[in-house]
Amino acid sequence: MENVEEKRMELLDELMIDILKRLPAKSLIRLKCVSKSLYSLINNPDFIFIHYNYDSFSNKFIFLKRYIEI
Repeated sequence: MENVEEKRMELLDELMIDILKRLPAKSLIRLKCVSKSLYSLINNPDFIFIHYNYDSFSNKFIFLKRYIEI
C-alpha cells in the first residue's frame, strides 16, 4: 500500500511541477503565499532551474516561429 501512495504522490508532484513551470514568474511569486508546500516548491533550486529553462526554451521557439511566418 505504501508503494502505491508514494507513486501517487510522485505523480501529483510531477503534475504540479509541469503546470507551474508554464506560469510566468509574477504568478509564481503570488502563489508562494498560498501554502508552505507551494512556497518550498517554488523556492526549490531544482524547480527554479526547470522553470527558467522551460521559459527560455519555449520563448526561442515562439520567436523562431513568428520570424519564419513573416
